[in-house]
Amino acid sequence: MKLTHTILKFELQIDTQFTVPGIDSVLGGHISRGSIKEGDKLHLGPMENGLFREVTVKTVHRNRVPCRLIQAGQAATVALTENHRDILRRVCTLCLCLDQHECVFNQLQLK
Repeated sequence: MKLTHTILKFELQIDTQFTVPGIDSVLGGHISRGSIKEGDKLHLGPMENGLFREVTVKTVHRNRVPCRLIQAGQAATVALTENHRDILRRVCTLCLCLDQHECVFNQLQLK
């Protein structure tokens, strides 16, 4: 399979993670590129096996206030629709890619 380099449309470098009762997994960090809103489907990873997992954004917050949109240059928190506490680790990235292969390829390009 031939992979071509494409720019990630969204990337959040995860600095912190926690679980809120009734909300599930919440990720906090700095947005290095792009923008997202509630309901967007993103990829979380890389996991220990090098792969990414698709997740859905439940809510986005900036300065502890709910927002409709968060964008590059902002620090924000993102709540996910499901609890992903078992797979989260500090070196994870939340990004928007077309598929698993694009996420892995872009992760290699960023290093």
